[in-house]
Amino acid sequence: MNNNKLFLDERLVQNICSLCGEVITPDTKITKEHVIPRVFLEKPFPKELPTTLSCLKCNNSYSIDEQYLACLIECVISGTTDPNKIVRKRISRTLEKDVKLRKMLENKKIESNEGRISFSIDNIDKRRIENVLVKLARTHLFYLINEINLKDPKDLIYCIGQSTESKLRSLWMVYGCIYAAKDETYDRIKSKISEGIKEIPNIVFSKIKELG
Repeated sequence: MNNNKLFLDERLVQNICSLCGEVITPDTKITKEHVIPRVFLEKPFPKELPTTLSCLKCNNSYSIDEQYLACLIECVISGTTDPNKIVRKRISRTLEKDVKLRKMLENKKIESNEGRISFSIDNIDKRRIENVLVKLARTHLFYLINEINLKDPKDLIYCIGQSTESKLRSLWMVYGCIYAAKDETYDRIKSKISEGIKEIPNIVFSKIKELG
């Protein structure tokens, strides 16, 4: 089975870049865009990884952001930015070689009294992460139904549903900018979370600039 043709009806295939939507001509420098970037995978890679077509310019423009996100994820999982303590060998080599990236992550980390590290949402490069997530969404969409969506993403969507037992009866999706509960609802949630946190044994807090 060829995974690259799994969902495509050849009659509907558009000969365009899956990231920018530009029509691919004989003069276009094209490359295969992996739907799941290989920077997030370890060798040996799975056979016949799903791919889409993209122009070389688009393909190259996301590489640095993907590398940043892959390194950030691994630093969080491993609890360190030290290349010698990173579990994934590929990321370990990247951090050892790319001193600038390692120092960037080192300066953004928050370390607890027990030596554990985390990254506050206001400390990381959200633009890079958003670029990668949007790219993943666009390549998946193009791979599945051969369509491209160049609209800017919304920050938040509320999913509101109604279910009985194990069956979903209805579901609404509303943009966060046009839906909000009453103040009392958020006050009640805040109080429950605050009270619950106080009951957690041996909890350690770190100072951040994030507004919760």
